[in-house]
Amino acid sequence: MIDFLYQKKTRRFQIVVEKIETLCLKRFSKSVFNQKTNREKEIEAKKNLIQLMHPKSNLIHDIYGAPKLSNGKAFSLSHSKKLLAVISANKLASIDIEPISQKAFRVRSKFLSNREQNLAKNNEMATLMWCAKECLYKIHKTGGINLKENLSIKNIFKNKLECYLLDKEYTLNYEKIKEHWLVYYFD
Repeated sequence: MIDFLYQKKTRRFQIVVEKIETLCLKRFSKSVFNQKTNREKEIEAKKNLIQLMHPKSNLIHDIYGAPKLSNGKAFSLSHSKKLLAVISANKLASIDIEPISQKAFRVRSKFLSNREQNLAKNNEMATLMWCAKECLYKIHKTGGINLKENLSIKNIFKNKLECYLLDKEYTLNYEKIKEHWLVYYFD
C-alpha cells in the first residue's frame, strides 16, 4: 500500500488525502510544478491520484457532471489550496475538505439557518458545517437547492453529523486532518 498523508480503506469505501504538490512531483520537476497554475496542479494531482488508487479506471462524469469511475465505482473529490481528498465507494460517495479559517464563520449567515448559526460558535464549527453542507450538495448533484433551507445539520456528535438533504436523513462522517476538516459520506 502506498504511504499517503491520510488513507482509510474498507470493503465499502476508500479515502485518500494527499498534498497536491506531492502528487504532481510524481510527474513534474519542482521548477515545472512552480510554473503551473493552481488549476493545472489540481488536474494533474487528480489524474495521478486516480491512477494510484484505481489504475485500470478512468474518470468519467454522469449526466449532471458529477465524477464517477469507469469501473462503476462512485467517486467524489475535493481540494483545498494544498490538499486533495478523494473517496470511492460502491454506490454513492461525497467528500469535502476545507482548511479551518475565519471565512466560514464570517459568512455563516449566508449558508446556515438561524438554529445552525447558534451551533457555529467559532471558526472550527463554522468550517465543519460548511464542509457538511458542501458534502450534502454533492450528494444531491442536480443543484437548485437552497443551502439554508434544503440542507440542514440537526446534530453534531463525535465524528458524525446528523443532516438532512430535503427530507432525507444522512449521517456524515468527519475528521480533522492537518488543520482541515474532512467530511465524507459513502453508500
